[in-house]
Amino acid sequence: MTDRALVVENEPDVASLFVHHLGRMGFDCTATDSAEGALDLLDHEDFDLAVVDILLPGMTGSELIDRVRSGSRHPDLAIVASSILDLQDLPGIGADATLGKPFRAQSVAQAVAKAQRAVQARTAGRKDRNV
Repeated sequence: MTDRALVVENEPDVASLFVHHLGRMGFDCTATDSAEGALDLLDHEDFDLAVVDILLPGMTGSELIDRVRSGSRHPDLAIVASSILDLQDLPGIGADATLGKPFRAQSVAQAVAKAQRAVQARTAGRKDRNV
């Protein structure tokens, strides 16, 4: 089964780059240019990964991540936050990994792997508590 990725990015060229790099990694990608569009997609579809631009117009990427994390529908969604800002200066953003812009394919792969490891640790922790 192919993993699915949701790309939430309002810059079309950047969204296309994410889709390209994630597609080469084996992800089936869907892109949207807004947090509101992402919430609608997340209400109707299942994704394994979300790459979220923090500086979205309207509802920000940070707000989107908060909404996803506070809901119970997607507890195991791996989230990579991306931004031209230094994301190290934004503690508690709620993402599993961060990715600065501009980025290279290797940086995307590293951020995705880090996010996937975080989800594995989170799910293992839940299983341990339920034993």
